[in-house]
Amino acid sequence: MRHMETWMGIIEDRWDAGFPTEMAKAKTKITQLRKKFVVNLITSDANIHREHILEQACDYAGINRIK
Repeated sequence: MRHMETWMGIIEDRWDAGFPTEMAKAKTKITQLRKKFVVNLITSDANIHREHILEQACDYAGINRIK
């Protein structure tokens, strides 16, 4: 998904996907992106399981969810 977000039609050798070159920073960036993408997938209106998953998350966190 990150590649689709960052590719603007330029040739491969000039393309910068924005990943750090240092391994520890790259792992942190990948973790952040995974969280971002999973939230987008779960909260999408196209997700038929959205309400059930959000209810479970609220129950887990002890939050009363207002619909």
